[in-house]
Amino acid sequence: MGYQYLTKDLYSFIWTIKAQYYQLFQRFRDSGKFTNLQIITQGYDYALPTYKTRWKKWYALQPILNQMINSGKWLIRPLMIKGITDEEISRKILKAIIFEVNFLFADLAQTFANVYHIDCRGTAMTFDDWFDELHLHSEKFKQIAEAYKKCIEKPPGNKVIKVALTLLLTSFL
Repeated sequence: MGYQYLTKDLYSFIWTIKAQYYQLFQRFRDSGKFTNLQIITQGYDYALPTYKTRWKKWYALQPILNQMINSGKWLIRPLMIKGITDEEISRKILKAIIFEVNFLFADLAQTFANVYHIDCRGTAMTFDDWFDELHLHSEKFKQIAEAYKKCIEKPPGNKVIKVALTLLLTSFL
């Protein structure tokens, strides 16, 4: 879907990020000084780039504030600069990028004994779950914070906590 728009440059960037994190984690491990250090990475949910103005009565000043400080269009602007103006294509591109970055961190978690990954994909299911196109509302961040707490208190054997799956399972308990 969105993969057809991903370039070799983007994959080079992702591999550079992975190599840098790998070196960092390897240095922590090899130093012998941080044997009890728990490292937790976090991957974004599938962000929703949009041209729409987010307007909620309890955040009534948000669009005005965003306009005043030229903020809130974190994803749409770079896509527009690349000539991508279709909202659905923009979402597919972001979905592919976010999938790849989550995979990167989950893979690193499998490589290092003290590294864990919190996968936030599926946490925000609707447009209204987002404060702006890149930041979730507080109640969603609270769910992610619970995943951190769970990871710290009882690190997962599979090294990855999926926030959306955790939410689904706790709703049945």
